[in-house]
Amino acid sequence: MNGFHAAQDPWLLTQVLRNEWGFDGVVVSDWGAVTDLAAALAAGLDLEMPASNGIGPREVLAGLDAGLVSPGDVDAAVERLRVLGERTADKVSGPADYAAHDRLARRAAVQSMVLLKNDGGVLPFSAQRRLVVIGELARTPRYQGSGSSRVNPVRLSTPWNALAARVPGARFTAGYALEEGGGTDGDALAAEAVAAAADGDQVVVFLGLPDSAETEGADRVSLDLPETQLRLLSSLAAVREDLAVVLFNGSAVTTPWALQVPAVLEGWLGGQGCGEAVADILLGDVNPSGKLAETFPLSIEDTPAFGNFPGEDGEVRYGEGLLVGYRWYDTRQMPVAFPFGHGLSYTSFDYTGLEATAEGTGTGAAVRVCVTVTNTGGRAGAEVVQLYVGGPPNGVPRPAQELRGFSRVELDPGESTRVTFDLAAGSLDRFDPGTRSWVTDSGAYLLKVGSSSRDIRLSEMIEVEGSGPSPLPTASSPVNQWLADPRAARVLLESLTGSSGGNGDPAAAASLSAALSLMGSLPLDRLGRFPGAPLGAEQAARLARELAEGAAD
Repeated sequence: MNGFHAAQDPWLLTQVLRNEWGFDGVVVSDWGAVTDLAAALAAGLDLEMPASNGIGPREVLAGLDAGLVSPGDVDAAVERLRVLGERTADKVSGPADYAAHDRLARRAAVQSMVLLKNDGGVLPFSAQRRLVVIGELARTPRYQGSGSSRVNPVRLSTPWNALAARVPGARFTAGYALEEGGGTDGDALAAEAVAAAADGDQVVVFLGLPDSAETEGADRVSLDLPETQLRLLSSLAAVREDLAVVLFNGSAVTTPWALQVPAVLEGWLGGQGCGEAVADILLGDVNPSGKLAETFPLSIEDTPAFGNFPGEDGEVRYGEGLLVGYRWYDTRQMPVAFPFGHGLSYTSFDYTGLEATAEGTGTGAAVRVCVTVTNTGGRAGAEVVQLYVGGPPNGVPRPAQELRGFSRVELDPGESTRVTFDLAAGSLDRFDPGTRSWVTDSGAYLLKVGSSSRDIRLSEMIEVEGSGPSPLPTASSPVNQWLADPRAARVLLESLTGSSGGNGDPAAAASLSAALSLMGSLPLDRLGRFPGAPLGAEQAARLARELAEGAAD
């Protein structure tokens, strides 16, 4: 990061992690992330992974001889590892309650799954109607990531087994092979699936990404579903207008095909309870309440990293800056397939009575936001109420809005509850690169509550007294930044009109301001390079000094 390997960056591992954040634990490298163990120990790393065939220890010995790492650095790392060993040595687990674990896994899976679309109330299905289940992922679900995170669950439910146990006469057909090749007749599988779909009362299709498309240690090469699955879905949609799709994938996929189907359930990688969880939602035994933790873009070209990743010459530029994730799409007002925070329910919720108050000043400013949420539908359900905050329009680059709180509430039909968000001191802070400190800007903050980042139900403005005035323009700041700051605009216009104390001709000042705004993007100290310009670089520097001195008084 910024030219330093993260595993041997003293600013990151010691100054920020330990000194500023107060972390007192052990820092372990990712596998293969250490370039020089001596430099890493000096920076604050404690343990290199994996064992390095003796290379790391030799680097430490050489580093000690050369003075690149001190004995104290080595002792500190050993001590932190010793303390960790003591903390964990006496942790003896009791008997494993596998049934309780399975119930928890099922509940976690249910609450994480997201109903992306449900036009016409296609879902939930009825257990009394003929059900056709299509897709190898229903029989062989992808329920966990691939790589070093893989575990062997004691129990594992599959969607097909769970649905077959609850819906008499349910029928399964694979439709496709999880991995292409291997001698499987894909056309025959697809034809069988289309025939089955035409004969059922209700049809669910399981789609998703195989292990080969999404695994540890490798980047995805596409956001699309496998082509064989897309062809199958297109064929199925030609004979059924009421298809429901269930997805199994670990991250966002493109969904242009969602226009062909009325219902989509995002199942993610649902763990050992994924099968029962999917059946719970599809059959209406549980009301879905999950929300998207990432935006589903329309295409890979829309994503923040496109054009910057994977970089060149071993260097990647994080060109999105502060606009990470949903902030990118929302700030740029880009159309998306499904927005951050989105997730439907089998019931509906209404938001009323938004109230917001602010207390304290500066980095001690705290905000309380209250809103009433009512279940206006016909069945019990849960809603995740989300609070977004937009900072004051003071010229400081920032996202248009950021999630600052969320609360999950469970409500019976007709029931209401008051949801309160308490934003503690520091919640409105931003990092100021100029002073290398956290500051709270003064001004109007827009508070918004809603069901997703794009489904805002209520909003309210509050005034916050910040930790000090907004950053002052400098001689090299654009003219528009000078004109946007009342203090800077006064200094600039008084200098150019020859007036002071606000006693000049208002019409002349307004005319001059309008003229300057035509060169708004130009740095103030560059105006002098234009023939007939009203001030040069030396005058711009003098005005910047006067502005800074006046603000300090």
